[in-house]
Amino acid sequence: MRRHVCLIIMFVACASLSGCGDNAKLILRDLVTCTNEIADTIARIPDNDNYDEPAEDFVKLKAPKFKKRLEYIVKRADMYKNPDKDQKKEILEAANYWKPEFMATLERGKNEMERIDKIIYRLAKEEADKLHNPGANRYAEVGSKKGNALRVALYAEQGKTLIIVDPADIAPNLHEVKKTYGELLEYLFKGNSESQNPNKKN
Repeated sequence: MRRHVCLIIMFVACASLSGCGDNAKLILRDLVTCTNEIADTIARIPDNDNYDEPAEDFVKLKAPKFKKRLEYIVKRADMYKNPDKDQKKEILEAANYWKPEFMATLERGKNEMERIDKIIYRLAKEEADKLHNPGANRYAEVGSKKGNALRVALYAEQGKTLIIVDPADIAPNLHEVKKTYGELLEYLFKGNSESQNPNKKN
């Protein structure tokens, strides 16, 4: 969480009042709004078997738009890298003002990723339960294929079959959601000074 607090400071530390009416509070407000909407979108992915389409929609349609918005927010903040004394005061006030909401949005995102992990595990468990048939000397469980390679071989020596259902192989679109969310956060931490306003008309 300390890193996230530093992130807020990093963003507004580059921002001050500009000719276009931007200021630290506005930039952080837009950042909070965007990260909140990202969490909202992921929250719409259901826990049941209808997860696939909303997950794909997030990855292919929604996430690229969110990234463009983040790019513009980062660009706005990156324009002012050397704040004076008054601007530093404004920066700290903005950071203190938005910190609770920003931290809450990041916590929401973390909780959504944990929920996605639980869906993936549940799907893997359901698949393992379908395959598990001790009467036919066929056993199935959830785990890492790489980590259970030796056990699979030992079962085979005994004339038994051990099937390892690896969560990494289940629900590829949900894994893409996790990867995409991670990439959005990574971009947020790294920033991009070449970003452009997505609302600007060519």
